[in-house]
Amino acid sequence: MTVSLRTPIEEAPCPYLSSATRLDWLFPAEHWKLRLESPLTLEGTREIYNELANRGYRPVGARQFSDAAFLIFARSSEMLFQTVAVPVPFTPATNALLRSPRGLLLAIFGPDGVGKSSVLSGAAGAIAPMFEHHRSMRWRPQLVSSRIAREAHKFRLPHSAGTHSMPLSMAKLAGAFLDFCVDHATLTRNQLRGCSLITWDRYFHDLAIDTKRYRYDGPAWYPEFLVRHFPVPVRFVGIVLDADEEVILLRKAELPLPEIRRQLRAYRQLADLPRIQIVKNDRSLESTIGQVLKIVIDAMADWLDSLVVELLKSRSSDVYADAA
Repeated sequence: MTVSLRTPIEEAPCPYLSSATRLDWLFPAEHWKLRLESPLTLEGTREIYNELANRGYRPVGARQFSDAAFLIFARSSEMLFQTVAVPVPFTPATNALLRSPRGLLLAIFGPDGVGKSSVLSGAAGAIAPMFEHHRSMRWRPQLVSSRIAREAHKFRLPHSAGTHSMPLSMAKLAGAFLDFCVDHATLTRNQLRGCSLITWDRYFHDLAIDTKRYRYDGPAWYPEFLVRHFPVPVRFVGIVLDADEEVILLRKAELPLPEIRRQLRAYRQLADLPRIQIVKNDRSLESTIGQVLKIVIDAMADWLDSLVVELLKSRSSDVYADAA
C-alpha cells in the first residue's frame, strides 16, 4: 500500500489528545494523529518517515492508543511546536520501541531573573501531551523530609536568611544528595522507563553555585565534589539560561551586580558537563522556548534513533497477523 502525502499533513489529521488540558499558553503547540483510510504497511511507514524528515520532523517517541501503536514525530520553530503521531504496524521492533525508556527529565539552570520559570513553563506546556504523565519539581524531591512547610504563611527572600554552621551545612547537603539518589533509584527511574515528563526548576547542580540560597557555609570543594559524583539519569537534558547581567538586574533586583556576574560565570561552566547546553535568553521568550524545544527534540531523537532504524528495516513478514 502506498500512502499519499500530497495533502499537507497538518490539514489531514485530527488532534490526538483533544480531551487533554491545554498547557501551551506560553508557546503554541499542535499535536496531531495521522488518520489513514486503510491499515498502514511497513512500506507506508518508510514513505511517511521520509516525507516527515523532508519537512523537518524527527521521531521522538512512541505511544500506544487503544489497540494501535504510534511513532511520534516532532519539529519546532520560534513560533510553533508540532507533533504528528503516525500509526505503525506491530512488529518485534515496534514492541521494542514501546518497551524502551520514553521519558524525559528536563532541568533549567540560571540566576534569579534570567527567565527560568517562564521558559520551563512554555517548554513543558508544549511537550507535555507527548507523555503520559508530567511531574513538576523544584530544587528537592523531599523524599526524606516533609513536603509541608512549617511556616507556610511566612515569606522571605531566599538570600536573606542566615547561613547554617559548617557541620550542619555539610550534613544538610549530604542529606540533599541522599534525597536525590533515593528519588532517582525509585520514582524518577520508574517514570523515565515509562513515558513521563519530569521538569526541574533548579536541580542538584544549583547547590554548588548559589550556596547562600541553601544557607550553606562550608568548604567550597564539598558541593563541587557532590555535583561531580551526582548520578544524572540517562534521559536528562539540562539547559543553562544565559543573559546580560544588566537585563537580569532589571528583571529582578534581588542580588547585587557582582554576585550576578559570579553566578553567570559559574552557571556557564555547567555546560562542560554531559547533556547540558547554554541557551541565550536575550531575544523574545518565544525564541528562547523554541531553542529549548529544538534541543529536546534532538536529544530524544538521538535516544530513539537505533530503535527507529530497526523498525524501518523490518520486513513485511515481521508484521503480526493479529495486530488488532
